[in-house]
Amino acid sequence: GARVGGLSAGEQQRVEIMRVLSRKARVLILDEPTAVLTPGEADALFAALRRFRTEGYAVVLISHKLDEVMAISDRVTVLRGGRVVATKPAAACNARQLARLMVGRDVATGDYRARRPGAAAVGSHPVLAVRGVSAVDRRGVPTLREVDLDLHAGEILGVAGVAGNGQRQLSEVLTGVMAPSAGTVTLGGLPLAHADAGTFVDLGVGHIPEDRLRSGLAPGLSVTDNAVLREYRKPPLLWRRFFRPRLARGLAQAIARTAEVAVPDFAMPVGNLSGGNQQRLVARREMRVATRMLVAAYPSRGLDVGAISTMLRYIVELRDAGVAVVLISEDLQELLNLSDRIAVLYEGRIMGVLGPGEADVQTIGLMMGGRTAGADRAAP
Repeated sequence: GARVGGLSAGEQQRVEIMRVLSRKARVLILDEPTAVLTPGEADALFAALRRFRTEGYAVVLISHKLDEVMAISDRVTVLRGGRVVATKPAAACNARQLARLMVGRDVATGDYRARRPGAAAVGSHPVLAVRGVSAVDRRGVPTLREVDLDLHAGEILGVAGVAGNGQRQLSEVLTGVMAPSAGTVTLGGLPLAHADAGTFVDLGVGHIPEDRLRSGLAPGLSVTDNAVLREYRKPPLLWRRFFRPRLARGLAQAIARTAEVAVPDFAMPVGNLSGGNQQRLVARREMRVATRMLVAAYPSRGLDVGAISTMLRYIVELRDAGVAVVLISEDLQELLNLSDRIAVLYEGRIMGVLGPGEADVQTIGLMMGGRTAGADRAAP
């Protein structure tokens, strides 16, 4: 027979579900099952799930799509931050209520949108222009779909969305880690069709990645090596093609001091530092090279309240210095407290970009679940 690896992602999904059903399973647990299905395939799956239910069996469907949840569920449980915040009959729910429960109203930070006297004004022309950008994963599944974005010097563009809706791929395309499958990325008027991450760094782009240890650090290398990773090819660390270790150690010490990271031994592997210290080290290192743009993915994740405050202050200082900032976060209040505009990602598409007067928790929550801002006005 044909190899399963030769099937499309949707066909692989159906084979897996049929395999489970053939074992006469009594409970079926599906985690985001429609993420790789076409609308027709999703309808067929839901019809099969309804038959399964009428035969007396149980289905647990994990999904962030509001319409999907309300279309098929008997009861809805909402998790936030690993805790159950509500369980309701689906008939008693509407999209606006679910959005409110999904995103919460916890205030994590103060309001950082006010600019200090003398801060750089928002640039009139985009420093970054993204047009029709799409991307696919290794299986050929679309992860970004025709993304259009403009980013101006001296502004923070927030990016909201439920995890797994293209945030990582967007951050990687904007920093040269991943090449788009279609579309263009233009930085400072320069098209970057075949650029790599090194080119983006040379053009003044910093990147605080989502997975700091795997993507932002080389765990087996020393703290010093990791701290100077972005600058070892440049003067003063490189002098007449010679690397200068003493200056590298001094720079690493300065970066650690500014990042408030206590390092007992700069020669030890950076993987020996705590997660929070690793994060602060990466953030400060990337902010040093971000003379034009910083892409920060979940910069507050894993930090205590004091460290979060320091991190956000650094981001605001970059904004006030005229750097363009893309802030990807799962904390909506953080986005609202920092962003000049907020773009909402859903299944790799930009559902909309909201200005200061338009962005609120409920509107963003609806868009994160696949609804447009005005689609649920009639709901109480």
